[in-house]
Amino acid sequence: MTARRPAHIAPRRIGCLSFARLDALARKNGTSLFKDLKIPESHFFIRNLDSFNRQNLEGAVEQGFRLFKAKVSAQTFTDVFFELAPAMKKMNLKWRLDFNAKFSFEEVDNFLNAWVQALGNSDLIDFIEDPCPWNETHWKKLKKKRDVKLALDQQI
Repeated sequence: MTARRPAHIAPRRIGCLSFARLDALARKNGTSLFKDLKIPESHFFIRNLDSFNRQNLEGAVEQGFRLFKAKVSAQTFTDVFFELAPAMKKMNLKWRLDFNAKFSFEEVDNFLNAWVQALGNSDLIDFIEDPCPWNETHWKKLKKKRDVKLALDQQI
C-alpha cells in the first residue's frame, strides 16, 4: 500500500517534514547535519534606527553582539550611520542592512555611493539583504562595484 499525502498539506510543509525526518535519523545515528556548515553569527536587531545611539551600541556589545541589523527605508540614510561609524570601526563592528527588495538597482547603487563617499568604503557592512528585486546582472554589478556581500531572503 502506497502512502498518499493529504491534499491539504502544502509542498513547503512536506519539505519541512522531510528535513525533520532527516534530522531525526541523524540524531539517532549520533551525527549532526550541521557538522560542516558555517552558521552565521547572530545580530542585534535595531527596531528604531533613528533612536539608536552610542549607549545602545555599547549595551549590545556588552551582551556579546558584533553585528547590527537595520531595515533600510527611503528615510534610513540617517546620521546614525555616520555618528556610530568611529565607534564601530574601533570595536570592529558591522552592519547588516536589509532593503527588503523595495528599491531599484539604481537607488541601492546611489545609497552605497553616498555611503562610500561619507565613510570612505563599505568595510562596515557585513552584508546587504535583498538590496533590490532579484536580477542576476544587477546583483553581480552591486557585488563587484561596491565590494559587498549580498544575501537573498525573498523568494525568487
